[in-house]
Amino acid sequence: MRLLLGPGLLNLINTALVYAVVVPLLIYTDAVLAMITLVALPLLVIGGRAIGRRMYEDSKEAQDRLGNVSSKVQENLTGIATVRVYRREAEEERTFRAMNDRFVEVNMRLARSRGLMFPLMGLCGAVGGIMLLWQGGLRLMDGRMDLGTFVAFNAYLTALTWPTIALGWMISLVQRGFAAMDRINDVFTAVPGIVDGPLAPAPFAGKLEIKDLTVAYKEGQPP
Repeated sequence: MRLLLGPGLLNLINTALVYAVVVPLLIYTDAVLAMITLVALPLLVIGGRAIGRRMYEDSKEAQDRLGNVSSKVQENLTGIATVRVYRREAEEERTFRAMNDRFVEVNMRLARSRGLMFPLMGLCGAVGGIMLLWQGGLRLMDGRMDLGTFVAFNAYLTALTWPTIALGWMISLVQRGFAAMDRINDVFTAVPGIVDGPLAPAPFAGKLEIKDLTVAYKEGQPP
């Protein structure tokens, strides 16, 4: 949540402002060439949504697994005397290792999802540059576009490169932040099981009496 509300929110606003300013400038400079160079944007949106949904699920599961591992460590540290008395060291070690392996497995899935996001954003920027060199070069050679317009269009398109690449990082932060917020909301929305108001005393009748009771740990020992 800290990363989402800090650098994530800052870069999200920055990217939105850059797109809001640069895309109209591209269209104003050459509407047809703008549509050609921005042809990869639908791919960015579709791919970003698909990978983002997977990242949300993996991020939430990874946080759940981390919580389970942390709870297990806390239980073993606070109950270390009980573990040693009942000689449960090996069993607890096997349990912890299995939980840790599952935690690593989920994090590896999350890393693969994040690894797909950044190349996808970079690919969208590269496609725009290739289309500009192809179609813009043809327009430049046959006189439909002058050199100054080509250079200006290239500068505008270059201004979109970093915000587009940073968008992959921001989508990752957003999905991790949403997963974290869901876990926090589980605490905020939890309904306590304690009944409000004073509890009525349970009715009790009769009495409990113990007579002539002795206890010895072993037979033959004094009570």
